[in-house]
Amino acid sequence: EKDPEGEGIIVTVYDTLTQETFKIKSEMVVLALGLEAPHDVDEFVKAMGINRGQDGFLLEMHMKFRPVETTVPGVFLGVTYAKSVSDSVNQARGAANEACIPLNLGTVEIELLTADVDQDLCVGCDLCHYSEICPYDAVSMIEIEPGVKKSVTDEMRCEGCGACCAICPTGARDLRWWREKSFIEQTAEMLRE
Repeated sequence: EKDPEGEGIIVTVYDTLTQETFKIKSEMVVLALGLEAPHDVDEFVKAMGINRGQDGFLLEMHMKFRPVETTVPGVFLGVTYAKSVSDSVNQARGAANEACIPLNLGTVEIELLTADVDQDLCVGCDLCHYSEICPYDAVSMIEIEPGVKKSVTDEMRCEGCGACCAICPTGARDLRWWREKSFIEQTAEMLRE
C-alpha cells in the first residue's frame, strides 16, 4: 500500500515464526523467487567433467578471479546462475572471448607443471582418487595387472596444484619440474647460509 505520509510504500508482512504482522516502510519493493538448479544436465555434467556447487549450479574456477573458466581446459561458462542482465551479458561476453583464444590460435596450451606418479612407489591405496582431493578430477586408478591398481594423472586436466602429492602417504606422487627432493635441498641450502 502507499504511504499516506510520503512517496514510499508500506509493505505488510506476516512472520510465520513469531506469528506477528509487521509493517515496513520502503522506497522500493522487489519480489524475488527461490532459484533451483536445472536437473536435466546431470548426464552432460558427468560427460564433460564439470563440477557443480552445493546449490547444484555449474561451478566456475573462482567467482571473482576466473568467473568463466571451469576445471576442464577449453570449457567456459556463461550465466551459470541467476544474476542481473548486465552481469549476465558481461559473463557471456567473457566466456565467448575466452573461447576465441584457443580457436584463433588453433591450439590449447597445456601447463607442464603436472603431477607425476612413480609407479614403483605407488601402492594403489586410492587416497589421491577416492578422497576426491583433486579439484580438476585429473586423478584416476588403472588396473595394471589383475588385482593391482595404480594411480595415474590425466595431464590434460592436471593444473599442478599439488593436492594429490600432499595426500600421498608413500611419496609416489610429485610435481614434475618441482620435485619434493629438490625443494628440500633448496630449503636446506638457504638455511645453511
